Amino acid sequence: MTTIAQLLNRKGATVHTVAPDTLLHEAISTMVHLGIGALVVKAHSSDDLLGILAERDILQRLANGAAYDTALVCDCMSDSLPSITGTHNTNDALQIMTDRRIRHLPVLDNDGRLLGLVSIGDLVKAKLEEQHQAIEQLGNYIGGIPT
Repeated sequence: MTTIAQLLNRKGATVHTVAPDTLLHEAISTMVHLGIGALVVKAHSSDDLLGILAERDILQRLANGAAYDTALVCDCMSDSLPSITGTHNTNDALQIMTDRRIRHLPVLDNDGRLLGLVSIGDLVKAKLEEQHQAIEQLGNYIGGIPT
C-alpha cells in the first residue's frame, strides 16, 4: 500500500500558499492560473499553518454574501482542518477525507511543519496505480501456472 510520503515523492511536494490578508479575488486568480483547487494559508512571518482556502470555502462564502472585491482570504478559509503524516497510507487519507467531506489534506512532519498537500485526485490516482499493479501481478501469476 502506498504511503503518503511515497505519494508526495511521486507527485512532488510543492505547496502553493497564500497569506490570510490577501484579497479573495487575488487568491482565486492564483488558483485559476495554477489550475489548483486549494491554497494553504500561512502567516507572512512564520511557517505556521493557519488553514486552507478551497473551492468549496469560496463558493460557500460568496453564496452567503461575501463581497468578491473586498473579502479577504481569512474571511473565507477553513481553519479547523485535519492533517496527516507521511507515514500514513492512502487508505488513511481517503478515510479522513470521506469522514470530513473534504478534498485536500495537508501533510505534516512530526514537528508540525508542512511537507505537502494531497488532494482526492492524487489519492484516486494512487489507488488506481495500486490496482493496476495488483492486476498485473495476478495476471503474471496465473499466466505462470502450468496447465
